[in-house]
Amino acid sequence: MKKMVSVGLVVFCAALFLASPVAAFESSADAYVSVYSKYLWRGFDLNMPDDDFVVQPGADVSIGNFTVSFWGNISEDTGDMNEVDLTLDYSSTLGDLVAGTAHVCGPETTIEEAAAAMRA
Repeated sequence: MKKMVSVGLVVFCAALFLASPVAAFESSADAYVSVYSKYLWRGFDLNMPDDDFVVQPGADVSIGNFTVSFWGNISEDTGDMNEVDLTLDYSSTLGDLVAGTAHVCGPETTIEEAAAAMRA
């Protein structure tokens, strides 16, 4: 879990560094944390059996037309981050054209496996 959070923070900080005023691109960033009574995904309760609540941190960094996003779900019972979503999105200002890609790291997927899948 610490490795996933560390990688998310490195991506966030690197994107902030790259968003220097020297570059002529608009940039923005935000971070957020939400606490919910349970983790629902498409109507399915994905809580661990003993969870009283879940914590869902996230961060978005936009530079020009690119956005890098990090989102996670942390189990209150175990303290483990049991889902991590890393998203890279490109949005065009040409009409309604939007293109993007995403990779979701699940509980059995390491950051190294996710990075390898994104390179493939």
